Amino acid sequence: MELIKQTHIILVRDLDAVNQITSKIVQNPYIQQLVPDPMLTTQERVRRYVAADDLLRSYSTGTALAESIWYSMFIPDPQNWYSFAPKYDLVARGVFFFRDDERPPWYDEAMRLKGKGFLKVIDGFGFGGRKNLAFLRSVHDLSGGGYVLGVLAVTNLDTKLYDDLRSVSLPDGEIYVTDESGRLLAGGRGELGAGIELPRMRAVGVDASVELSDGDPNFLYIAHGPSVYGTKLVFKIPISALTRQLSELQRTILLITVVDLAATVLFVFYFLQAFVRPLHKMAEFFKRYEIGDVMRSFSGRRRDEIGILAASIREMTERLNALIKDKYVMEIRQKESQLRLLYSQINPHLLYNTLESIYWHCRLNGESESAEMIRDLSKLMKLGLSRGKELIPLEQELEHVRAYISLQQKRYAYRFRVSWDVQAEALGCLTPKIVLQPLVENAILHGVRHMGDEGMIRISARTDGDEVCVVIEDNGYKPADIAAMQAMLADETTEAPGYGVRNVHQRIRLHFGNRYGLAYSRGSSGGTRVEVRWPVVREDSEIEGKGERIDVQRADRGR
Repeated sequence: MELIKQTHIILVRDLDAVNQITSKIVQNPYIQQLVPDPMLTTQERVRRYVAADDLLRSYSTGTALAESIWYSMFIPDPQNWYSFAPKYDLVARGVFFFRDDERPPWYDEAMRLKGKGFLKVIDGFGFGGRKNLAFLRSVHDLSGGGYVLGVLAVTNLDTKLYDDLRSVSLPDGEIYVTDESGRLLAGGRGELGAGIELPRMRAVGVDASVELSDGDPNFLYIAHGPSVYGTKLVFKIPISALTRQLSELQRTILLITVVDLAATVLFVFYFLQAFVRPLHKMAEFFKRYEIGDVMRSFSGRRRDEIGILAASIREMTERLNALIKDKYVMEIRQKESQLRLLYSQINPHLLYNTLESIYWHCRLNGESESAEMIRDLSKLMKLGLSRGKELIPLEQELEHVRAYISLQQKRYAYRFRVSWDVQAEALGCLTPKIVLQPLVENAILHGVRHMGDEGMIRISARTDGDEVCVVIEDNGYKPADIAAMQAMLADETTEAPGYGVRNVHQRIRLHFGNRYGLAYSRGSSGGTRVEVRWPVVREDSEIEGKGERIDVQRADRGR
């Protein structure tokens, strides 16, 4: 049931995309300028024709007929002013002008719907055009005259729907996309536009959007719909395929049961021979050892697992001191490995989601703001990598935050304000990279993103003695649970929520010790305030000079 619902949702989503594109084309000046005007010169008509044709060509996809989605415009031309334009019976797509005797058979139906898009199986354009599924809608003059310019046609949609259906695997079954009257729109093995005979169906489910066949002994039919475009998705599955899979599953379960039982019997027998009897002998050995000098005679005679275990115990005591000696070094190396792992786990979803947003932004709204967004994104990538260094100057980290805020404000049209109070002396201090951006992201997402101009994020940075202090405070309308946020910082499990903030907290502590890191409190304006502290370090060599103190802190943490 869920499979057919989700598949139909994907089909409707593709049709929604086509509907949105046609809405943009209808409003485009190149299309609106095709209003008949007897005062135009032939040269001006040619220019307008070429502009509209190039526009439709830019939205068309693919190169071969069977793989293309093409956009075409049909405009009545009773005076034959555009006689230079090719006819739709000669070419497969473009801007077509026609006289009354050349009117397409579906044109009047599109006009009656007054701009509402609908699906219809039509004959293809050009030489040897095949039947295909088209999305049709009339185009009206938007200047206020109420004049109907023509009809916009999006053809070969059946190939797009078929591509969506190919990802669905049914055992020896078929998939149809039909209209509400049962005519084939895509998929299946019949001719497009032909009627599909379905058995009596009955609605199931809470919303009654799914139907099942009732009484067909050979096939199971499952239907979902209709959608807002009048489409229905039908699965046709042979009953024999379903029963064959069930029989195969039963045989597989039986075989697994037999093999499992045999393996269990063998395991029990092996366990009794290899473990129970030796363990019984080992118990007797330890009892005798408590009484007198049994170790030497026992270890000298035994050559089985018990004797090996006794020898291993002696060797274990000899290795124990060496293991204790190595424990300290191993703990330090473990913390260093953990630090590198935390750096490697920084999720790049910000970059991926932003790139996708820029793509659609350019696609749907033009390129007026794309260059600036790409510039901010390039800053994020450059500063995030930091030329391979784990510590960067605070000035670069703040530049990274500025680029992130600028990108988010352009990406989502946020109108919150940002106040900066940065002490010049603090800019040269080194900090682990990408420690402030996750905190600013939390302030936006959980604080000010829905507050408009009233939202405010205050970012301050200063030196406090031998420490660097950065404060990020918002005036978010929703009060945060400060106790829960502090508890989150102490939770070291990767499955717990707030992993990004906890990642920042742990990396600062791994670099500089347990006394540093994050601290949450209630802000002066009622929002959330997070304070980040770490020692003043201006050169990498200062870290090495303080290595003994930091290593001692790490060792204390290991104990």
